[in-house]
Amino acid sequence: MNFAELKEEVLSVEHEGITYQKTIYKNATTITGVTDEQYPEYSETQKYLHGDNVIVPELKSIYRSTIGTIEEPNVGNFPCLENSEKWVWFGYVNSANMFALDENIGAKTVGTDVVMTMDFNQCNILSFVDCKFHLLTVSQKCNTTQEVTKSVISGKDISFDDFAEYCFKPTKQKRKVILDLEWLPSSTVTLTFTGDMSIGTLGIGREEELGFNIIGNLLTWESQSKFDINQFTGFRTVLRKGSVRVLSAELIVDTNNFNSTAMRVDEIFDRYMLWIPTKKDVFAENIDIGYLENFSMKANDKSIPTQCKIVGVPTK
Repeated sequence: MNFAELKEEVLSVEHEGITYQKTIYKNATTITGVTDEQYPEYSETQKYLHGDNVIVPELKSIYRSTIGTIEEPNVGNFPCLENSEKWVWFGYVNSANMFALDENIGAKTVGTDVVMTMDFNQCNILSFVDCKFHLLTVSQKCNTTQEVTKSVISGKDISFDDFAEYCFKPTKQKRKVILDLEWLPSSTVTLTFTGDMSIGTLGIGREEELGFNIIGNLLTWESQSKFDINQFTGFRTVLRKGSVRVLSAELIVDTNNFNSTAMRVDEIFDRYMLWIPTKKDVFAENIDIGYLENFSMKANDKSIPTQCKIVGVPTK
């Protein structure tokens, strides 16, 4: 089984000498065809009322005021953890949803005729999880030789044996796409979507071998939705946050790989990775972004049986 450590980026803003940060997956250099929410930027002098939305552009984040009346407005309170009783983080702007980490489970970036460019920066894997699109053109341009490689991907899988089957069998919508990029450290990758598209998570990273193969597994789904009960009326609402998939797997680790696998697990444990099955892995559905919740290794044989649990990011 292989994995890719997805590149991350730290967004930051300074206010009154204090730096506030959010970590997301590596953002695209440019994005067109995606419209962000049209809320105003936060202002220190603006008088906000309960329910007003603002954007902190440096953090690509939307905040909603939880207090404020005409007589006593919400003013001079920067949206941050210290003022969490006055502002609630309402999510990332549309264009940043696909680069969000686990705090944004269930959200998607939507757009039409979207074009994105990103720097290669020594990565060879580009992944889309929980995506929907019609047609995707991927081009990679070497900035030194100007050579361009291009591929076109359909958003649907079409595999029919005859004309009758083509006519009557529905096509299958792709929900995950893993792209192998050319190893061109000085290059630019351009993604061109034709028509409407939505992406739950987009990540770019470098594929590495972990040193084990999956021989058995148990797949479960866990809802991340939560009940919100009004303390005064008792009225209950459901906050839809999507769901995660949990893969409990039995693995085989070769004795020769024991130390190297142990060191890799130690480095990536409890961090989000893109998991990529190889031909020897039984369960192809484990292509997902998720973190190792637990991992055990037993060193007593040439072939070492072991177990792990991978908790994945959104299915919806």
